[in-house]
Amino acid sequence: GVREAQHIYASNLKKSIDRLCRVRALVAGLGQKQSPWGNLLPPVVARILDFVDSQGEAANFVASWSSPEHCSKSLQICVRKRPLLGFELEAGEWDAVDVLPTQAAVLCHDGRLSRSGRRLQMTHRRFALDLAWPASVGNETVYRNAVKPLAEIALEGGSCTLLCMGQTGTGKTHTICGMAECLSRDVLCRGSAVEVEFFEIYGKKCLDLLAERREIHLRSDADGQVHVRGQRTVRLEGGHGLKDVLDVALQLRASESTERNAASSRSHAICTLRLDAAKASHESCTGMLRLVDLAGSERNFETFKMTAAQHRESADINASLMVLKECFRAHAARQRGEDVQMPFRSSRLTRVLQECFTDPAHRTVVIATVSPSASDVIHTVNTLLHATMLSKPLADAEAKLTADIPLNLAGSGSFKDIPVIDWTNQDVLAWLQEAENGRFAHVVVPPSLDGKCLLGTSPQGLAELFDGALRTARAGDEGEAWTVHAEGVGGQLGRQIFAAARRASLAQGRAPCP
Repeated sequence: GVREAQHIYASNLKKSIDRLCRVRALVAGLGQKQSPWGNLLPPVVARILDFVDSQGEAANFVASWSSPEHCSKSLQICVRKRPLLGFELEAGEWDAVDVLPTQAAVLCHDGRLSRSGRRLQMTHRRFALDLAWPASVGNETVYRNAVKPLAEIALEGGSCTLLCMGQTGTGKTHTICGMAECLSRDVLCRGSAVEVEFFEIYGKKCLDLLAERREIHLRSDADGQVHVRGQRTVRLEGGHGLKDVLDVALQLRASESTERNAASSRSHAICTLRLDAAKASHESCTGMLRLVDLAGSERNFETFKMTAAQHRESADINASLMVLKECFRAHAARQRGEDVQMPFRSSRLTRVLQECFTDPAHRTVVIATVSPSASDVIHTVNTLLHATMLSKPLADAEAKLTADIPLNLAGSGSFKDIPVIDWTNQDVLAWLQEAENGRFAHVVVPPSLDGKCLLGTSPQGLAELFDGALRTARAGDEGEAWTVHAEGVGGQLGRQIFAAARRASLAQGRAPCP
């Protein structure tokens, strides 16, 4: 599986990431007067790197990165990466997610083994965002950059939402608790009165966390606005005791130990703060700041030990998250000019959050929390795909590069000490797995192709060989030799392999056959 491949081939995958880091450093020199690369154009650098280390595509990939101008004043997409945890380090996990704060971008490295077991591939994906925080950044910085502006809007009578989303165990609740603590301090310093409402969506029920988890109900008025009926409202004059109220409510929230997280939140928590504000006209008004901590997503292989009740619980969580993602997709479609219907009524969660998508004056900040673990990259990519989907400029700025990685098979490597001309067919197969950074790893050659044939045949001869068709086996244990038959594809492949074999022979200090 993907997780096993991340451990077995960790060394190969890390080398691929290191090669991309070197390319990033070289491409960064473009346009810098003090750099030897300063006067070169990106296509020239790509040609040089392709010749030296077959990294031309990587150079083009890095040179294509852009930082879009996100003009939306009502929506901000952010990402926060957590550090590797102790149990992950003990299990041999490694960091496969790079945060680039100056570029407000995240680079994910997704390494996988093909189903045939003969190809190892690394897919590098870059996501552009509005803000990106590495694991070293604390709650105070996150609050100052993203949440404090929301508090100021609410204190001026506006309405806004902070939404934390991501995989289970990536720090959503840690982030929302940190933001609540910083917010409580600022509200207290401001001396503003605040009304607190706090409930959770647990399965198909809404439970009041300020009233011992009493069930409450959602109701819609004639204008389609959603109201929570039966919930308790706590008013705090001057903001005194806000932190204590929030702490008590969070302790009542449903949580349970799962395979992914020892204290996994099993509900969507929604805290609404109504702040007394004063406009320039000295008229009193009320601003609203909503803090939303979504339950985390989990994949099938992370739920093997769940009970039947936990599976039903997980199904309800995933169903509501799916509806939220459908709203994300509908929002993205509307940005493309399509006339689509928002599926708000399909979930209690989306009914509560509908003004985030429909009210242009409503300010929304999304913080996507991600894990750095290589085994969790599939989660991280999925989270970032859905987060950036909300903003068309950010979604359009996504870039991707897939590279073949040399796969060291059992017994391979011995061919390096043998002259190319003396290679057996097995040596040729092992060489194809590693040659030119694995660019020929997918090729299947006839069992008669050895080193002597490889160098003794002309480029045209190998081209004709790879332009042939399926040859029937002469013996039962010989198998079949598949080759490609398409316009110029086989011929080009044959010439590339011939040229690579000559370079390998020259690198050994031996002249190839004439």
